[in-house]
Amino acid sequence: IIIQDADLEYYPSDYHKLIKPIINGKSKVVYGSRVLGRKKNKNFSKYTSNLRIFANFVLTKISNIINNQNLSDAHTCYKVFDSKIFKKIKLVENDFAFCPEITSKISNLGINIMEIPIKYTGRSFEDGKKIKLRDAFLALKALFIYGFLKLN
Repeated sequence: IIIQDADLEYYPSDYHKLIKPIINGKSKVVYGSRVLGRKKNKNFSKYTSNLRIFANFVLTKISNIINNQNLSDAHTCYKVFDSKIFKKIKLVENDFAFCPEITSKISNLGINIMEIPIKYTGRSFEDGKKIKLRDAFLALKALFIYGFLKLN
């Protein structure tokens, strides 16, 4: 199962890289990292503000501590799952809190998340970017509920 935002920031040409570890039995969950490929991706910081980069870094670090993972980009919107794993998870969130919810619930199952560098062209608010500071607080709330408290 592949999760992808519909906002044209990601490249479906990366699908094969993301699916390969699952097909080869190396992982059950793969995230596409915008951070791992950032030095090669000149468009990453062109459209993505330093504040958003820093906020993603901080939220990822908090997520890693709570969920016992070692991710570089916990809030990426390229997430690939073995369907058997995905079907075990009851999803609640329907906004940007989906990312910390799913990461926490995967971690609660004791599954290590693999990351693969992906291509990414961020958008500005003028181009229709929707994420706001409020969403960072929703992410923290989701990390607390699903990761720290381990509620479903």
